[in-house]
Amino acid sequence: MSPGAALAADGAALALAAGVLTLVLVAGLRMARAPSQPAAASLDALHRRLVSAEEKLETMARDLGALGAVVHTLPTRESIHQIGLSLAESRGKIEGLQDTLRGQTRQLDLIVEFLMKSAAEAVVAGRPDPGARP
Repeated sequence: MSPGAALAADGAALALAAGVLTLVLVAGLRMARAPSQPAAASLDALHRRLVSAEEKLETMARDLGALGAVVHTLPTRESIHQIGLSLAESRGKIEGLQDTLRGQTRQLDLIVEFLMKSAAEAVVAGRPDPGARP
């Protein structure tokens, strides 16, 4: 079971327990005889506290459900590991390309050097430029 599902299940169980407790308390209050004035005030205060606790519990259950949904969308350890492996593979390919480019750059440098030397020798010898068009 995913962490989000476990959190949602715990929240649902908590909400169910609060509902059952509320039903038991309400049934007990209905069965009681007409209370005296101080007892009635005490019961009213208890009822207000119970309603407040239920509201908080419902809010927490909603928050817990939302948190579970967010946790469910987070990447798993396995997917993060796969991303790390992919990055390492890409890094290796880039390093291989750098080596290839260094070799090609060296070859181009040698070709340019050869062409410059050949052009300079042609100028000194008075030969026409082989690349010039008539």
